Amino acid sequence: MLSDSNALKASTTQGNKGELESLIEEHDFQKMTTESYQYMLKRMKADLISSQLRSQELKDSFKSKSDILSDESDKQRRAKQERIQAKMKLDKIMMEIEMDQRERQERIQSL
Repeated sequence: MLSDSNALKASTTQGNKGELESLIEEHDFQKMTTESYQYMLKRMKADLISSQLRSQELKDSFKSKSDILSDESDKQRRAKQERIQAKMKLDKIMMEIEMDQRERQERIQSL
């Protein structure tokens, strides 16, 4: 009876040890999985921040280049307007000169 009791205790102890080892192994696996997840999450956050910084740099660069384009377009537009106005003034002066010459010729002919 005593040996049966000892055998039962030994069997229970072996079962408990096996269960404990199984639980420790499962815990270690879960811990490793959690650490892996935390590492991936940390990398994803770092990548997100890096992407956001790059995006902001590109937006700033785009805005700067858009401003430069706008300024240059305005300069070209003003230069073209000035050329057109100068041509119109020249044409007007040429017409006035031509009219003056006609008037002189008419006066000369009338004399």
